[in-house]
Amino acid sequence: MNKEDIEKFEKAHAQLLGFYEETAILVKKNPNDPMSKFKLQLINKVLATANEIVADIKPFGDFDQFDIDGDMPFNSDVALILGQYIKCMELIKKDNTHMDFGKWYWDEDGDKKKDTIRTSAPVMLSK
Repeated sequence: MNKEDIEKFEKAHAQLLGFYEETAILVKKNPNDPMSKFKLQLINKVLATANEIVADIKPFGDFDQFDIDGDMPFNSDVALILGQYIKCMELIKKDNTHMDFGKWYWDEDGDKKKDTIRTSAPVMLSK
């Protein structure tokens, strides 16, 4: 991954996590309430970027974004999809980062020796 890819990843990943946390609150209160069109439009923008990032390991081949012109999906549906995208993003992060002296770094352009772009530890998932 180059610097641009890493920046795009970090932003989309943070946004997905934020949307997931907000949606999880809604799910606890009203899992079967429809998500608002406004929220779905924002989520769809981030999903468009996420789809570019996770292209080869997209969670569902036939899903790209939520349909905002039809029936609104339930809060629980949105949480499910966001959770799956986050897992795919974590796989990519796991495969493209390394730890050096207790700090995590991105493998810039596949180089594990650059140690210039720090990141948080990936959620460890088995392959």
